[in-house]
Amino acid sequence: LGSCGLQADDGSDADSVRLTAYFPDCGDRSRVLRDIHHRFAALEQTGGVKSGSLAGVRIDTSDVPREDWTRSWRAHFRPVFPTARMVVCPPWEPVDPPEGGFRITIEPKMAFGTGHHETTRTCLRALEKEVSPGDRVLDLGTGSGILAIAAARMGAREVIAVDTDDQAIENASENASLNGVEGRIRFRQGTTDPTDGLFEVVAANVTSGVLGPLVPELKGCLVEGGRLILAGILTREADAFVELLHEAGLAIGERAREGEWTTLVCVSAESG
Repeated sequence: LGSCGLQADDGSDADSVRLTAYFPDCGDRSRVLRDIHHRFAALEQTGGVKSGSLAGVRIDTSDVPREDWTRSWRAHFRPVFPTARMVVCPPWEPVDPPEGGFRITIEPKMAFGTGHHETTRTCLRALEKEVSPGDRVLDLGTGSGILAIAAARMGAREVIAVDTDDQAIENASENASLNGVEGRIRFRQGTTDPTDGLFEVVAANVTSGVLGPLVPELKGCLVEGGRLILAGILTREADAFVELLHEAGLAIGERAREGEWTTLVCVSAESG
């Protein structure tokens, strides 16, 4: 119906959920409300939900005041230390790198990845353990480019970073330049490509619904003994996802959990 964002939260009891839908300058609020009620009615008529189960639905509306989101975001983007060897910071608040480590500068725009989310931090920790100087690394769903930049700073000789979003590729390219590693990262819009060759490390920080179907393809991108880092998996989904990985011939090398998210590091079962 034209919503620009949807947020789901637990309701006041175990059987309820609160959905918040945002609309940009919705001039005809009554039309949107009418359409939502019509969609609910259609769900019951077609058997999409149990008859009468939507009787308790209540819809409230309110105005969201205009705000300079860029300024607001800057106020909340503070430096973060994912590991003892690295710091991630914005260009307007540079931080000296830890002793023996390095700094990653990220200009946040529309792409995901500033080091504040649990999945990004666990991926960075996994990369620090798995990337060796001279490795080729694939970063699937690069977002801001933070993982690709980290891999380059860790000594990867070449990083290929892909994303389906052209704005993410633009932002990631800018961030690579900010960090002086643009010569070792090739950014490309799209997904995996057999012509890219094989990699010692593949990292994919996207949702499990996207990851699942890609597992055989990602395994095929690895050299023998290569490592596959998978993030964006909700912990409640992790056991089922591990079974999927085993079926694909992958063994779990490490399982890291932070918050409600789990990151898995896998190796080909054939190679141990």
